[in-house]
Amino acid sequence: MSLAFDIGGMRVHRFEVGPSKTVDAAAYFAGCPPAIVEAALARFAPGTSGRSVSIGYATILIEAAGRRILIDAAASIGGPASALRDALATIGYAPEDIDVVVCTHAHEDRVAALAEPDGDRRVPVFPGARHLIHPAELDFLRAEWRSAPAGRWGQVYEGFVRPVEQAGILETAADAHVLAADGDTIARLEDAPGHAPGHLVIRIADGDDVALFASDIFHHPLQILDPRICTLGDADTNLALATRKATVARCRDEGTIVIGAHFAGSGAGRIIGPADAAAFEPLDDGE
Repeated sequence: MSLAFDIGGMRVHRFEVGPSKTVDAAAYFAGCPPAIVEAALARFAPGTSGRSVSIGYATILIEAAGRRILIDAAASIGGPASALRDALATIGYAPEDIDVVVCTHAHEDRVAALAEPDGDRRVPVFPGARHLIHPAELDFLRAEWRSAPAGRWGQVYEGFVRPVEQAGILETAADAHVLAADGDTIARLEDAPGHAPGHLVIRIADGDDVALFASDIFHHPLQILDPRICTLGDADTNLALATRKATVARCRDEGTIVIGAHFAGSGAGRIIGPADAAAFEPLDDGE
């Protein structure tokens, strides 16, 4: 499912790069006591007895000041990197149309379409675009590649990030970096620590009209209902929890449109309700 809406002078497209998957909630959020997960499920889907949740794979493209900014060269776990090309085509774009690619963090599902095979080497999928990554994330990947090149993160760097770096189109950027400005509308990076060494989110604001691509702060709206719910994938569990709590409070108070990288359905909505009973209200296309 795709969704498009405007924030000031910028157009935001949220689109899927692979099918949603149904998973057992307790297993997916294995870093959290099952009782906490089950209590949130009862609030999220009252009257149902199921323990499964849907996890999506999506990203966004921002049209701003004549430029096209892709947030994450994403693909679903186990899915083909070419799926991003197909997904971009559904909103009228091809890789050569992209001016900037932001890497919110270097987990496989967010970087799998950064590079692709070309004979015996790997080359960037978006050779005409500037690529941005948090300096802490790049430092972590390089260190892992040097110490354990055959390990998970060494392979991520070698297969997806290093080809972009070798092409001379990779730069580092962090909190407050402005991606684009169009009149009073500004899209900027914000640090969102915890899930990865250098985890970024994207805030698009025009006065009180605000949207946040939350990347992997949340994997499912259950984590909005109870920020204690966590996955085993967080690099720093306590820091990720603090980031979730702060994001829920800020987005609820500001009426922010929250866009989830892994939310199923429209993948975007607002956080509503009192501080001790927050809920997620999905956004409909055209709102």
